[in-house]
Amino acid sequence: MKEHITAGAKLSFVSAYFTIYAYEKLRDQLDEIKHFDFLFGDSGNVDKLNPKDTKMEFSIVGDKLEIPLEKRLTQRGLAEACAKWIQEKVDIRSLTAPDSPIAKCII
Repeated sequence: MKEHITAGAKLSFVSAYFTIYAYEKLRDQLDEIKHFDFLFGDSGNVDKLNPKDTKMEFSIVGDKLEIPLEKRLTQRGLAEACAKWIQEKVDIRSLTAPDSPIAKCII
C-alpha cells in the first residue's frame, strides 16, 4: 500500500479494522493524502462475527502480540497524531443495514 498511496490522493476504504498502528505504518503516505473515506460495519454485525459467549483474550506480553516497552511509551503521542489526522482528512461512516457485510479490507 505504501507504494500506491500518493500525495494528494483521495482514498476510500471499507474495513472492520483500523488502529493507530495501521496509521503509524502508513503515516508518511496518509499525512500527504487529500481525503480518506472510511466505511466500517455496524457494531451489531461485529457481535455476529464474535458471539458474546466466545472468550476473547489478548496478552501484551509473550508470543506474537508482545508490544515492546518503547511502543507502549509512545502510544499517546501516536494516538494524538492519528486523531488529528482523522479530524483533518477523514470521513467515517458505518454500514447500518441489517446483515451488512463486514469486509476485512477493501480498497
